Amino acid sequence: MFSGHKHWSQTHARWLAAQKFDHPAQQIVFQDQLDVITDAQARLERLDDS
Repeated sequence: MFSGHKHWSQTHARWLAAQKFDHPAQQIVFQDQLDVITDAQARLERLDDS
């Protein structure tokens, strides 16, 4: 369980990236979802900058 103060912060992102799963399929799906979130955040930042 994340023990930091704010979700979706850099600390939270590092904690998420450090999560490991025993079953390879779980790790693949988890990483895929992290990539989706990262891509969406980058798109939002680009839209905010324009």
